Amino acid sequence: MPQLTLNRQLTAEAQKWAETLADKDCLEHSPKETRTSGEGENLSGFTGNQDIVTAFDRWYAEEKDYDYKKNKFVSNAGNFTQLVWANTKEMGVGWAKSNTGWTYVCARFNPTGNIVVTPPGEEECMKQNVKKPNRREAKSLKKQMEQLNFHTPTKDEISSFVSELNSIRSDHQVKPLEHSKDLQKAAQKWADNLAKQDKPENSSAQDQGECLFSYSGPSFELKTALKVWYGGKEKYDFNNPGFKPGSGNFTQLVWADSKEMGVAASEAKSGKIYVVARFKPSGNIIMTPPGERETFNRNVLVRKAGSR
Repeated sequence: MPQLTLNRQLTAEAQKWAETLADKDCLEHSPKETRTSGEGENLSGFTGNQDIVTAFDRWYAEEKDYDYKKNKFVSNAGNFTQLVWANTKEMGVGWAKSNTGWTYVCARFNPTGNIVVTPPGEEECMKQNVKKPNRREAKSLKKQMEQLNFHTPTKDEISSFVSELNSIRSDHQVKPLEHSKDLQKAAQKWADNLAKQDKPENSSAQDQGECLFSYSGPSFELKTALKVWYGGKEKYDFNNPGFKPGSGNFTQLVWADSKEMGVAASEAKSGKIYVVARFKPSGNIIMTPPGERETFNRNVLVRKAGSR
């Protein structure tokens, strides 16, 4: 199959729509009448510092939903079939990051793929344009893709997460947390709920502290959530103890009075992964007396000298 040529006009139009998506902070296809240079369009969105090729990896991973024997259009594999469509000759790609940290990728293609012409009809059109890859290469690619698929965190992964968290707490001069099966069940229940609604939202649990994290893209690691939560330390002022916007996840991680925790993750149909951690007793609780400043002073301790 001949390689695609990168087209500047397609790239400019793709970039413009990617910036629009970043402003809206959501994924939605552009109106077809605005695609002046090519109507084919693939979209992707993800968080974190990932390469733009992440989008192409995810589009190609849809191959698993395409049936080469039936040669029929499958909506779940539409990005894949556009990516490999034989009659497509050129493409453009653009990306932009939103204020919330999401990266939106837009690719445009010309001529557009997934087009059925009659005659010869759908089956023949798909057969002519969506070719089977080299089997040896396909097996290698399939193995790579399987490694990128989400799976429910294993006991070892959860143990590693707790160990890393307790290492952080040790750095901040507080006692380690015990892993709680009950809190893990509660975290899993809420993570499943978030995945079902595909939207991050704090629960109404009154007796548990909570940290939330969402992730899109391949190669998910549970401990990625820890790195993001701990990053809130940069917004906390140890010289002026108290709750600070953007630092709540960090202060919960190192809250001295918390004794146990549980963590879980679940994947939405969109591919977005939701991570929930629960803590008991809850952090970020202000006791009066002694009041906000003293409560945080006792529970959020400065990192000890010489720690990593």
